Amino acid sequence: MHFRRNSIDAGFSGNPTVRTHPEQNNREEKRVLGFHIRKFNQMESDLPETPGLLFAAIANADASKTFRIGGTMTIRFRLYLALGLMSLTVIIIGLISGLALIKTNDSIRTIVADRVVPLEQLKSISDHYAVDIVDMSHKVRSGALTWAQARENLDEALARIDEKWRAYTSTFLTSEEAALVEETEAATKVAQSAIDELRAIFKREDGDALVAFINGKLYQVIDPIGEPVGSLVNLQLSVAQKEAMSANQTSNFSITLIQIIGVLALGLIGFSFHTVARKVLKPLKELEDSMCGLARGNMDTEVPFAGRSDEIGAMAGSVQVFKENGLERLKLERDQAGEQAAREKRARKVDTLINGFAEELEAILANVSKASEDLHMTANSLNETAEKSSANASDVAATASQTTNNVQTVASASDELSVSIREVSERVSSAMRIAGEAKELTSTTDKTVQGLVTAAQKIGTVSSLISDIAEQTNLLALNATIEAARAGEAGKGFAVVATEVKGLASQTANATDEIQTQIQQIQAVSSEAATAIRSVGEIVSRINETAVAAAAAVEEQGAATNEIARNVTEAAEGTSNVSTRITEVSAGFAVTETRAGELLGAAGNLADNSTRLKSLVDRFFEEIRAA
Repeated sequence: MHFRRNSIDAGFSGNPTVRTHPEQNNREEKRVLGFHIRKFNQMESDLPETPGLLFAAIANADASKTFRIGGTMTIRFRLYLALGLMSLTVIIIGLISGLALIKTNDSIRTIVADRVVPLEQLKSISDHYAVDIVDMSHKVRSGALTWAQARENLDEALARIDEKWRAYTSTFLTSEEAALVEETEAATKVAQSAIDELRAIFKREDGDALVAFINGKLYQVIDPIGEPVGSLVNLQLSVAQKEAMSANQTSNFSITLIQIIGVLALGLIGFSFHTVARKVLKPLKELEDSMCGLARGNMDTEVPFAGRSDEIGAMAGSVQVFKENGLERLKLERDQAGEQAAREKRARKVDTLINGFAEELEAILANVSKASEDLHMTANSLNETAEKSSANASDVAATASQTTNNVQTVASASDELSVSIREVSERVSSAMRIAGEAKELTSTTDKTVQGLVTAAQKIGTVSSLISDIAEQTNLLALNATIEAARAGEAGKGFAVVATEVKGLASQTANATDEIQTQIQQIQAVSSEAATAIRSVGEIVSRINETAVAAAAAVEEQGAATNEIARNVTEAAEGTSNVSTRITEVSAGFAVTETRAGELLGAAGNLADNSTRLKSLVDRFFEEIRAA
């Protein structure tokens, strides 16, 4: 992990220090060491017996200060950062699971309160119109129900319809619902006068009027109510489907997000373990080996990590000072043979202090190693718990996409609506069959009338022919009369016959004209009848097409209702798993928090040991100065 220059971090002493570039650190160390060498040369004449120890104390004091300035994070900050990120991950997973569950519960309440209850009310209204009014009229006509019972049932059905309708319209309605409500109320107002007429028929107990009402007005005023009511039912089902899809999308999003966070948490735990092992345990072991070599008097031992700017770098810097002090002491011993005894005395004291420091430092390092091992074990436990929590959270999110047990009400209402739709479908099929029969009868009648028109046209043609013959006969009779007149007495008998033929031709012409007039009237009436029959046929065809469209709509509505019932049933099956999964997730989170607390304790222990080590180093140099 890399940081920009001049960033703020906590140094070895726990106080904020400014990070500088490593080259600046090296120049600063050289400058400080050069300053103390010059200071040592100045003081050497005044204190000839203690130049090495004095140089060691001064160099160590400033080296301790120098090693607190660096370009990397401290061990304490690394541990706190890793622990904080893991705790934040656990909190985020918990919040996401809770929010997803709240969203699912809101969707369920919306489906039940805003869509299931209105669906039941609309179904009840449709049933009262279709069953209590239409079927009741047929039962009274067939004698299965008395007039008194019919009046009572009609009043009760109207009261229930009014009650359900008021309950539905008193709730909040969307703009689309409000438009359908207005359309339904308009159809209801039209039907109300017919229902009042039906009530009057029940009151008069008039069977003929009832039959005429059923054949004439009953379906004309009741059927238009079913269309807007069916649209309202479809609207409730559509909105319920949208709410279910929204809850499912929220659930899927929560699953994906929790899985991503779980993977990040696992990566963070692995990175933390790797960082502790590489940045803490391994350097401590190498530093311990170096200190043991120096304690045995091997001044050629290399001091690793002296350039680091964290706690390990500070300890390595202190060990480097001890090494330099030892080298300086050996050099001074070779240069000042006359002061060997004093140097040996002071060297023994220094060795004693160094050995004591080494023992205590080894104990502290052992504690640091133990704390690091605890941190390792806790991190592994936290890893396992996070994996289990992630799996449980996935189950919770998958289960939360389903609805609660309250959605079973939707399944029940959908089943009842399916039964009602099947009954309406049967009635529409019956209407289609009757319309088809009427269409066939109209077609037959139209053909008969067309035949009558054709026959009338043929009779007219024959009548015209007879009229032409009568005219020719009349003309021949006239010619015969003229010829008889020319013949004189010999043509009198022929003249009488010609006169009779002329009279007969005149009568034939008059009869033909009368027949022609009657035929024209028959043709006119036949044409009007044919036109009327064709109009009736077209009306019956439109009725048949309307019935077919209604049947198709009823089938689609039935299919949609069955699909909703199936989806709701499947949704109800998964609800029982929600509470169990949530309990497991909560338990996993609790264990994770406990492990996080243990990890925090281990980190604190490591930090305390580092502080203790610093205090020990300070006391050691104070004793050196006092000596």
